[in-house]
Amino acid sequence: MGSVLREVAALFPELNFETVYVEIHQVEEANYYRIKTNLTTLFVAENGREL
Repeated sequence: MGSVLREVAALFPELNFETVYVEIHQVEEANYYRIKTNLTTLFVAENGREL
């Protein structure tokens, strides 16, 4: 998935791409984005809201 996202980011430089690793025991982040399993791909707006 990372290589696909890097290709998209190269085609659309106005998009920002960041890989963030969240341990499932980081309950606050996991709950905020409803992460239940690893690997999870999220698309998040600049204001932090999930798209």
